Amino acid sequence: NTTTGAVTVNNAAPSGTYTVTVITTDNCGATTQATFQLTVNDPPTITGATISRQQGSPALNSQIATVMDTEDAENTLAMTVNGGAMATVNGVTVSNIMVDASGNVTADVVASCMATNATFALTVTDSNGASANGTLTVNITPNTPPSVGAYPTTNVNASAGTMVTPSAAPADNGSIVSATVTASAGFTGTLSIDQMT
Repeated sequence: NTTTGAVTVNNAAPSGTYTVTVITTDNCGATTQATFQLTVNDPPTITGATISRQQGSPALNSQIATVMDTEDAENTLAMTVNGGAMATVNGVTVSNIMVDASGNVTADVVASCMATNATFALTVTDSNGASANGTLTVNITPNTPPSVGAYPTTNVNASAGTMVTPSAAPADNGSIVSATVTASAGFTGTLSIDQMT
């Protein structure tokens, strides 16, 4: 632009640093030369992962993507999920996103008891504002009922008491929140269950 001197750059490529020279010529043929450095920045790249979670299980930290950048160290790249630091979709929550020096992106991922399959939009941005998008897919498996070991057949004298311990304590992929015990009709004693074991 001969009026403002502005230089318009389009379709810059390939990445690297270039010296740009501007020569201004007046009506008498006199010239002035000016130069500036132009750095062409390659955007980062991202490859999203596919992982699995079970309904109701505790949060696990997993690799959710891999990122790379030509100009910036990978652990300086900024990451978002669905445009923010954390996101929840279909009962699946992704949070605590971190990028290590090798470009491995990890996050805490947890599925609620009613969660279903979910996808998340991942965005990586470098120091020059260039960005790239990827997709995290989380496949959900159903919650499983809690387990408990077998109780042995037990004899107890009338008006006496005893403790009956299963072969294995109650266990679950999530957590045990309660346990109850009942007897068939006619039993007049009292029953209680240790909620801790």
